[in-house]
Amino acid sequence: MSSADNNPDREQYVLKIGGSVLKSDEAYAYQAKRIAEFSKDKERVYVVSSARKGHTDELAGELCRTPEERESLRRLLKQGDYSNPKDIERFDRHYVASHLLSGEIDSIKRFERELRKLGIYPELLIQGVNFPITANGRYLHADVDFGACDKTTLDGLESRIILVPGFGAQNHHKEKVLLGRNASDYVAALIGLLDPRVKEVVYLKDVDGVYENFGTDRARLIQEINSAELLAKGCGKVLDERCLSSMNGNRFRIQHCETEIGKGGTIILHEEVLV
Repeated sequence: MSSADNNPDREQYVLKIGGSVLKSDEAYAYQAKRIAEFSKDKERVYVVSSARKGHTDELAGELCRTPEERESLRRLLKQGDYSNPKDIERFDRHYVASHLLSGEIDSIKRFERELRKLGIYPELLIQGVNFPITANGRYLHADVDFGACDKTTLDGLESRIILVPGFGAQNHHKEKVLLGRNASDYVAALIGLLDPRVKEVVYLKDVDGVYENFGTDRARLIQEINSAELLAKGCGKVLDERCLSSMNGNRFRIQHCETEIGKGGTIILHEEVLV
């Protein structure tokens, strides 16, 4: 049992909804109903959303004139590879980060519309406006400046449901920056780190959880594992490794997007790890 389970005041959750789950308008409506139901007896639920499925690739395609440019952008986002000056000159710019992040911002605004149809009025955190996570360095693969992150932004919120775009943060000039490809999981973990009342960060994915011997006839779902063990096994295909260093005595849950929120899947307990 994690320490979070023993604290009756920690009735706040983070829900991370992946892009593979968000394939249509109907998917947003369906997940919004699930969010509304889950949040009814919670003090607060932060909903961190990826862009809808395929949207980031569409946005990247609008920026790239050739296959070579697309590969350059992929390297900058996925690997933070800034070894090529031409890549930096072409893509390491504020407008590129802002354009790519528009998919996540569009996603939370879709959720806002669907929740309003249900009579729920969420608050939004948006990079460049009122975002609590600050990151320095490059526009496409910035490093979080933990000392500059502002948890008082969260303290000032009043709604039960808070919508948060994944993928990015803001720099000290309040410009939008990205945290690398597939960083929305990381944003969810960081929200859980900044708000110490968060009991659990729930990742809704198109997989049931973390498997031992995945892809073999000996595969089995791991029901519970600590963060150090998961890091040793390698979690890159399921969860960004940076998430594991952003736990705050809370726990993570990886579960299928169609199952009851907060039930089943794989629970990851906090154990100090060096990454």
